[in-house]
Amino acid sequence: MDKDQLAALDRAAQEDTREPQIAIMRPTTHLLCIELLALYCTGKLVLIDDGAKRKFQLGDRVTKTKGSKWTGRVVGFYSTDLTPEGYAVESETEQGSVQIYPAAALSALGAK
Repeated sequence: MDKDQLAALDRAAQEDTREPQIAIMRPTTHLLCIELLALYCTGKLVLIDDGAKRKFQLGDRVTKTKGSKWTGRVVGFYSTDLTPEGYAVESETEQGSVQIYPAAALSALGAK
């Protein structure tokens, strides 16, 4: 994330009147990941980038590669014992709808 993106995030955070809860944790179950995702979608959870090396970064455009279709932007990360590298992806077509997927289920797309 570059300096301008950080400044934009800082401005947005200052203008946001919601009172988020901040969580720094490593979810250990799929159900906990879904609960955290629900908190994120309602603005009650702030996801903090821990600087880990990942296949995708916040804002990257991705698509699900098999089964049902899902295309959108990476809005968060998660890790469990079964899914060491997972992503929360907000849909391009259904704003506010977020699904979680392991890295292996996603591929990068170009800008839209």
